[in-house]
Amino acid sequence: MGESVYKVIELVGTSTNGWEDAARAAVN
Repeated sequence: MGESVYKVIELVGTSTNGWEDAARAAVN
């Protein structure tokens, strides 16, 4: 799961809104 989160961080970068969307996508 750690690797997935890392990829999400790379794709999102520093976007706060993107972080929320990424978090929801990761949870789902």
